[in-house]
Amino acid sequence: MADLTSPQGWVQVVASVTLVQAVLPLLALPLTQAAGVAPQAVGQLSSAAALGSMLFFLWGPAQLAGLSSLRQLQLGCAVSAAALLLCLLGRWEALLLASFVIGLGYGTATPASAELLMRVGHCQLSEAPGGV
Repeated sequence: MADLTSPQGWVQVVASVTLVQAVLPLLALPLTQAAGVAPQAVGQLSSAAALGSMLFFLWGPAQLAGLSSLRQLQLGCAVSAAALLLCLLGRWEALLLASFVIGLGYGTATPASAELLMRVGHCQLSEAPGGV
């Protein structure tokens, strides 16, 4: 479990969200074969994930405004990990839905990570000799 009181813990959470985003494209060929779909359909999975991320960028930050950045990242990781369970169904529709939901979960990473990095950077600058 990540130590969430340190910047290293935040980096672990950001890395987890990013890793979940990368899992489906890495396993897409065997998953499409198991679903009985041509391997060329892998691009549709990536497109569904990108659509999920874009829709999160449009409406997600306003919906999660009351949560801290770290909680947003954790929520995104949990949503993406839960979406991976849809892949176990072995159906093409489930793979598309999983990709879309993973994209929604990944969408939390950009705004929340930027805020955390600004906070960590500010702390490091203020701790430096002659800091800001």
